[in-house]
Amino acid sequence: MNICIAQYPSNNSLNENLTTAKNVIKKAKEKSCDLVVFPELFLSGYLLGENLKTNSINLKHFAIKELKHICAECNIACVVGFPRKEKNLIYNSACFIEKTGEILDVYDKTHLFGDEKLYFAKGQKLKTFDSSLGKIGLLICYDIEIPEASRTLAINGATTIICISANMKPYDDLHKKFIEIRALENTANIIYCNYVGKNEQFSFVGRSNIITNEGETVCKYSKTKKLIFGTLLEKTIEDENMIYLNNIRPELYEYNQKENK
Repeated sequence: MNICIAQYPSNNSLNENLTTAKNVIKKAKEKSCDLVVFPELFLSGYLLGENLKTNSINLKHFAIKELKHICAECNIACVVGFPRKEKNLIYNSACFIEKTGEILDVYDKTHLFGDEKLYFAKGQKLKTFDSSLGKIGLLICYDIEIPEASRTLAINGATTIICISANMKPYDDLHKKFIEIRALENTANIIYCNYVGKNEQFSFVGRSNIITNEGETVCKYSKTKKLIFGTLLEKTIEDENMIYLNNIRPELYEYNQKENK
């Protein structure tokens, strides 16, 4: 699988961000990529407040239609983040568009961070789905910090977990640690795409990467705006002791969970 990670900033102009996304997909085609991944809320920009209401869209919006069209035209799959409008609610969502231009899954962020709880509804389901690139699971930013989220996707068959993010200062080092350990403990590939740059509210820290199912990094970590290209090869883990999902004992892991309000 040849991958392009768009470690880019975006702004509060949906049209400008859409143009950037389309141009990146065209560049990825020139590199024979199978997949392009954009950061969290890329189409709207990660700005909490009125910007979300202005730029929240549904799956019938022209921006999604244009992305579907260019994915089919370039024969490239794509994951992009956007604020998804459904009735009177807004979700922090990620959409997986197949090489054919078909939407295979829309994931709504299940674990909201900080003030996101004031603006977004919580997603209610962790899902895996089959694609031309294998069995995929989607996560968004803070989800990667919750071990149960990645573990659930892996138990349900995901061999690759794609996490789009808007990780910012002062949490520079956290996600670098989390993506490596999540890959290793779940024997799953992790594709992680984060913003760089600053906006009116946040300073984003980059460090996107591709992690193999053995916890190995494919690319160099970077804090600058760039397209990151890498290849994931299908790897079979030979050491049974390192396939943790085969050695877990779910009957032991019971605990009383208080409602998180």
